[in-house]
Amino acid sequence: MTTARELALANPLHVQAALQGAALSDLPRKSRLAKLNIPTIIFAWRNDKTHPESTAKILADTLPNVHSLNITDADDTGQWVSIACQFLDQLSAENRRKSAA
Repeated sequence: MTTARELALANPLHVQAALQGAALSDLPRKSRLAKLNIPTIIFAWRNDKTHPESTAKILADTLPNVHSLNITDADDTGQWVSIACQFLDQLSAENRRKSAA
C-alpha cells in the first residue's frame, strides 16, 4: 500500500497530530547534519506550515553535499519529479564514470 493511500485511509486527526508533532520537532544538531555527506536535493514550498521553508534553508546551508534547493509554490510541486529524476540520472552517470576510471 502506498503512503498516500495509507494516509487517505488513516484517521485525519491522527495524521494531523503526527505531522504537527514532526513540524514542532527540532532538527538534529548542525554538527551532526554537517557529517552527512550524502548527495541531496531539497524541496520545499512557500507558506507550508508543516515543513517551513526556513527548515529547508537551514538544511541547505548545513548539509555538505546539497546539489539544489528548490522552493516553489505548492501548485508547482509537480515539477519535483522531473527534477528528482534528473538528479538521480546525474548521480548515476557520475557513478558510472567513477567505476570506469
